[in-house]
Amino acid sequence: MIKNGIRRLMLSESGFTLIEMLLVLSILLIIMATTIVAVPRYLEKREIESFLQQLSHDVHYAQALAIQDQSFYRVTLNTSSDIYFISKYTKRVFTREFPEGVSFMRGNSTMDSSVTAYASGIFSDSGTWIFKTEHYTYAFKIYLGEGRHTYHEQ
Repeated sequence: MIKNGIRRLMLSESGFTLIEMLLVLSILLIIMATTIVAVPRYLEKREIESFLQQLSHDVHYAQALAIQDQSFYRVTLNTSSDIYFISKYTKRVFTREFPEGVSFMRGNSTMDSSVTAYASGIFSDSGTWIFKTEHYTYAFKIYLGEGRHTYHEQ
């Protein structure tokens, strides 16, 4: 009777076969591989969007300073140094660097690599600045006469 109980216990214990284990491990490896491939592109997108959001805030800041001081402030993109800065006359208010891998191109407009915010809150020029990374292209648009700007992925 004890022998039959032990034998029944040994037969009732179930486990995983080698094929089942290999199948589960294969699925896990596929999931991990797709994650590893997708993460760098996701980080690249987040980085350029963060940069453009900061640039947008800084353009708003230049606009607010111009209204407050009843003067003008210029936002200048210096592509040779990969920086942009806000200045009043010849005095720089602050400077920021482009993230690594982000490059600037002039869009299809007459707008140069700088724009001036006047005391009325409007900009001196309108047009598009293009920012590129390895996988993404974004347009930063400044509208004339409205004091507005936007950015979006192209």
